[in-house]
Amino acid sequence: MSKTFKVSGIHKQGFCRCGVHFPHEGRIVSEADFKAEDWARLRAEPNLRIELLKETAQDEDAAQDRKARIIDAIKSLDGEAFQADGAPKVGAINAALKLAGADIAKVTADEREEIWADMIATPPPE
Repeated sequence: MSKTFKVSGIHKQGFCRCGVHFPHEGRIVSEADFKAEDWARLRAEPNLRIELLKETAQDEDAAQDRKARIIDAIKSLDGEAFQADGAPKVGAINAALKLAGADIAKVTADEREEIWADMIATPPPE
């Protein structure tokens, strides 16, 4: 289960880091929303507060919903959206999610790798 955090900008206008605006009121993000090096940047940033939120069954449901949306987006991709190694391109997944109207944080390469590994390890239902 991925951890969930509330990341808040300490200033009234919020703060941007790693391509994301964090309002003063805070933004709820998943550990999977950022690569390890981005988390290091966020944690080192003095203009941000990061609070680990208590995980609940609702968080697990949200994580499963996110994963299902990403899987659906991958299944909707055509051949041009895949890399030479067969994995879907992160940008293509994010574009498909946006086209489908999914209001979720961008998929990271690490998250794509985890989901893709699950997809190719699990045979489709008959």
